[in-house]
Amino acid sequence: IALRQAAEDRKPFNVLIMDMLMPGMTGITLAQNIRKETMIASTALVSLTSSENIKLKNEAEAMGFKAYLNKPIKHNVLLETLAIIHKAQEGDNAAKPARRRAMTLVMAPKTKNGRVLIVEDNDINQKLAIQQLERLGYESVGVSDGQKAVNLLELQPNVYSLVLMDMHMPVMGGIEATKEIRRHEAAQNIHIPIVAMTASTSPDDHRNCFAAGMDDFLAKPVGLESLEAILKRWIKEPVE
Repeated sequence: IALRQAAEDRKPFNVLIMDMLMPGMTGITLAQNIRKETMIASTALVSLTSSENIKLKNEAEAMGFKAYLNKPIKHNVLLETLAIIHKAQEGDNAAKPARRRAMTLVMAPKTKNGRVLIVEDNDINQKLAIQQLERLGYESVGVSDGQKAVNLLELQPNVYSLVLMDMHMPVMGGIEATKEIRRHEAAQNIHIPIVAMTASTSPDDHRNCFAAGMDDFLAKPVGLESLEAILKRWIKEPVE
């Protein structure tokens, strides 16, 4: 009702941040209702959840959610996410939205501390990680699923200093991708640090990550300080 009223008053909301598991109506149902109303259908939707549920994430993706934020949300992550959405909306006013790129490259302007591969299927989350890495002086490449990461590292085994790996992705998830990467590395006697990006605090999930060959964890939402600490821990000598 508030969205509709604001649109009728010519003061529409640009972004709606919603809890995905609300009493009486889920975030998916609310999103479906919003998409049915022409006046508010273009509102950018952002999910807020404490659950890393792949089914829920896929449903949100299908409904056109722009980002998935995990509770508790950090202030700087929220601001940077909103900034990315705002920039994308400004671009949409000038042209039709482009298809999601399979890979994004951002070069660090001054200091090259290392080159990081980001494996993340959500476009906003991927761009947020790229921006954070750029601020810390790292080059970065983003791919949207585990299979693309496996293919890229097989072709370029000595190019990346570290991999940031989302756990739940279409085509191939983080666990499967890590196992494949480690299998290829064994034949070449190399080892690239792989860091899981996850909102899960389950000991079983952590054990599965280590068993697959991952080296460390980053809790979502990823803050700049925790990201910097991980990079310094694992990147000792940047690749050329």
